[in-house]
Amino acid sequence: MSRSEAKAGLHTFRSRSKVELDLKHSARSPGSDAPFLAIIKVRHAGYVPNCVKLRTQISPEIITASVSPAALEKLEDDPEVVAVSRSRNLRIG
Repeated sequence: MSRSEAKAGLHTFRSRSKVELDLKHSARSPGSDAPFLAIIKVRHAGYVPNCVKLRTQISPEIITASVSPAALEKLEDDPEVVAVSRSRNLRIG
């Protein structure tokens, strides 16, 4: 894992899933149709999945984006997407 990946909070998963388990679980909860902020790692620099709304580019292969729960399955099936993680606030200080 690179330094920028560690700072972004991306994790390498041992399962075949690209999407964090807690994201999948919360997306299935009733009334969970509100978009959330996610960190997405992609295979090729500059790629932005068309099912998300880009917010920030952290590095050429890591972005933050607003993601709807319905888009999680599309991200899981997208061969250009390596990993998806919920963005979390950093505790500094």
